[in-house]
Amino acid sequence: MTRVPGFQCRVPTGVQRAVSAASPWTDALRRLRRNRVAMLGLALLRKYEMPGYLEETLLHNHFSFLHRSLSPLAVIDLADLVVKKSFAKHGKLIVESPLPDATIESTLGSSILDQFSSIGYRKYVEVRQPPDKGRS
Repeated sequence: MTRVPGFQCRVPTGVQRAVSAASPWTDALRRLRRNRVAMLGLALLRKYEMPGYLEETLLHNHFSFLHRSLSPLAVIDLADLVVKKSFAKHGKLIVESPLPDATIESTLGSSILDQFSSIGYRKYVEVRQPPDKGRS
């Protein structure tokens, strides 16, 4: 219970949380924090003269399509969601991909595995063989 100044009653903590969560100030503070991080990123991009397309990548907030395909930013958003979901469920990125063999020199799965390994994050990725559809 929290005592409300100027009143002779006490407001239960759960009610206080519900009121503050629904407050327009709470939403405004969340937006301000989000925008502040984006503006800091934008300032860094400009300071180090990074390519202009990175600004669009940082500031976009919608899912966009080109004439008949997904925009590059939409592909990034989808990949981001897939990675977040995999980490939330498994604690690592799980990819289903064939691995190189005598006939295939490199695959997308082996490239991802190599990239994670090169930065010391091998334990955060697992490449699984796709199920053999010929066997039933």
